[in-house]
Amino acid sequence: MPARARVVQIQSLPCDKIQRLPQPSGVFQPDFLIAIRALVNVHHSIYPQLPPQGKYFEALVEEAFRWIKKPFTPLGRTGGNLAGPDLIVEGRKVSLKTESGLGTNPKLINITKLCTTERDPWEAASLIERVLSHLSRYDMILMLRAIWKRPLIHYQLLEIAADTLKLISNAEVQPVGRRAGRGSLV
Repeated sequence: MPARARVVQIQSLPCDKIQRLPQPSGVFQPDFLIAIRALVNVHHSIYPQLPPQGKYFEALVEEAFRWIKKPFTPLGRTGGNLAGPDLIVEGRKVSLKTESGLGTNPKLINITKLCTTERDPWEAASLIERVLSHLSRYDMILMLRAIWKRPLIHYQLLEIAADTLKLISNAEVQPVGRRAGRGSLV
C-alpha cells in the first residue's frame, strides 16, 4: 500500500504563505550530503543511466557515513522483505528507500514498498493497523528519489519522519485497480 505525501519546496514567498515542514532530525548534516552526492556521482560514472536502488543505495549511505566518520550500525538483515530498520545512526532507527521510476513526480512521494501486507483480512482498517505497526519500528526514512529529465537524472534526498507517515491513521482509504478480491488501496 503506497504512502503518499506532498513534497513542499520552500521558495521566496511572503512569510504568511510558507508552509512549515517538520524540523530535520540533524542526523544528515551538510558533510553527509556532500559525501552522498559524491558517491552518487561515482555510481553514475559506472552506470550512467541507472540510479542507485536497493542495496546499492544502502551501500552508498553506509560509505557516506564512513567518509564523514559518523558512527552508525548497519543491520545486516537477510532477505528482501524483512521488517526493521536498515541502520541505526545516533540512536535513531533509519529505513532506506528509493523511488526511481521514469514517471517519478517531483512533487509527490510514492512509497510502493512501505511494508508487506499479504495476510487477511484485506480491509482498510486492518491494513492501516499493519502499516502503523510497521512504522513503529522506525524513527525516520531516508529516501533517494530519481527525477528523470533526459538526458539528466535529478535527485531529491528526503528525510521523512515516521511520525509524519503515521498520519495514515486519519486517512480515507480508497480501492484502486482492477484486481478482483485483494485490490490495491490508496
